[in-house]
Amino acid sequence: MASLEDVRRAAMSLPEVAESDGERLGWSVRGKMIAWQRALRPKDVSDLKALGQTVPSGEIVALRTQGQPGKEELLASGVPGVFTIPHFNRYPGLLVALDQIEADELAELVTDAWLAQAPKRLAREFLAGTPGHG
Repeated sequence: MASLEDVRRAAMSLPEVAESDGERLGWSVRGKMIAWQRALRPKDVSDLKALGQTVPSGEIVALRTQGQPGKEELLASGVPGVFTIPHFNRYPGLLVALDQIEADELAELVTDAWLAQAPKRLAREFLAGTPGHG
């Protein structure tokens, strides 16, 4: 299963990513957040319970998505550990329970989050240099 160190490794392998360790650990590209630690708040827990969903107990990170359609696609994909909460309604992001996802799947989600936030030119350059893209 994945850890915060796996999030760090995936994020820091991408161009121009900076790590912040203020109130919460997070990663951004040119000032735009791509991933960050996101503990569930009491309201989040009660909302999940009211929806009949399991409440994750381990570390959680939030990741940006390619808008609402990208978010819906990821939620429907069945990737273990990927979920959302009512607080994230209409927000282009989702949550990942790290103890439920494999590190390689997490790395793909972090890369997708980076692509959602990176400047278009930087994203094009990255994709052009990635095997299978370009």
